[in-house]
Amino acid sequence: MAPQIQDILPILRQASAAILAIYDDVSKFNTEIKTDNSPVTDADKRANDIITRGLSRHFPGVPVISEESKHESYDNRKDYSHYFLVDPLDGTKEFINRNGEFTINIAFMDGPHPQAGFIYVPLTNIAYAAEKGDGAFRINAEDEKIPLSSQPFFYLTAE
Repeated sequence: MAPQIQDILPILRQASAAILAIYDDVSKFNTEIKTDNSPVTDADKRANDIITRGLSRHFPGVPVISEESKHESYDNRKDYSHYFLVDPLDGTKEFINRNGEFTINIAFMDGPHPQAGFIYVPLTNIAYAAEKGDGAFRINAEDEKIPLSSQPFFYLTAE
């Protein structure tokens, strides 16, 4: 059974608050460069700690694979049945450039198949969630769960 948005939303909001506390004061960024030449800030690290601790506390025994955490070897990870994939601050370069285009991303996986996905936009306090069998939703700051849908896309062809 996949986690529901009500289980994940408090964790997302707590991580968002930590990110925004740093975003508001450039002197707190403490940017470093990782081995893959991508930047990491204290905001990435603090959000990662909050998310990994929160998920581990609410979902004991479910592994958390995060971009900012040390990973188990692939030989161990390849056999995970259910696990979380986390990017605690997707868009670190955008965060550093202060353009507001960054999110917190969490996916719940069943082997290689996503069962639920959660995206949080710190600057807007809006979450997006998709849960297998339940559809996709936008959740605003007042916790209103607004269903999302798309229209079929039709290709026009010249005759």
